[in-house]
Amino acid sequence: MDPVTLFMFAFIILGLPISHDPYPGAKTDYCYDQHIEGKLCFETIKMCEKMQSVDEMARGSCHKDKG
Repeated sequence: MDPVTLFMFAFIILGLPISHDPYPGAKTDYCYDQHIEGKLCFETIKMCEKMQSVDEMARGSCHKDKG
């Protein structure tokens, strides 16, 4: 495997699991739906509402996550 392919493979494997968790290790209970990312979640309702209000791709309002 050439070095570029190996680098890209490592980047994908190591980068994907953390790319959707805005605060690793934090309890993310409050979420809103977003057109591109799917569901974005935050630790507090205030942070969720703040981010949702400036997100042009947001769909719906913040809600308590069931998961």
